[in-house]
Amino acid sequence: NSTESSLVIIQRKYQVLPDFKHTEYLRSRGLSEEILSSHLCQNRIKNEYIYYPKLTSKKPGIKYINTVFPIYGSDGDKTFLCGFVRKNEGLKLTEEYSKQSIGVWASDYKRNEKVTHLVLCENPIDALSYCQLNINYKKDNPLLAASNGELTKTQMELYQEMVLRLRPDTIVLANDNNSRGQLFNAKILSS
Repeated sequence: NSTESSLVIIQRKYQVLPDFKHTEYLRSRGLSEEILSSHLCQNRIKNEYIYYPKLTSKKPGIKYINTVFPIYGSDGDKTFLCGFVRKNEGLKLTEEYSKQSIGVWASDYKRNEKVTHLVLCENPIDALSYCQLNINYKKDNPLLAASNGELTKTQMELYQEMVLRLRPDTIVLANDNNSRGQLFNAKILSS
């Protein structure tokens, strides 16, 4: 099955990425070191080192450090890695073989406590920004989720599954105040 082999390739590539230690890009986007080192981001963001041009013995390449957000899907019983998105200044690149349309990025949350806020966004940076500005994430227990762009039927079903399973106190649609953000909100509200 080509989907299964694609998922295996994605999982192998993601497993070897280094842990999230280089926060410069996300800090340049206004996120604090405090939220980036919080439980919300634990095992939910990684780094990737790219050398361009490729490293050779004659000429060293320039090292770029990308921020990587994993995308998780669900088969009803368990979640699985189905892709990842790289971000950096001027870069948004979905990994080849990713099945972005069947999954979402999700923060971590305190599993032994009730979810207080389910924040749904177009992208992970917006979700973290909203949380940083509007939620006491040390006291409350938010779960942040992002579709990484277009909202598909499968992603909407994942959101519905989160709501039914977690029964959050509050659901927040924290999208851009433009036509695309309004469309995103309308799609969620109509589902």
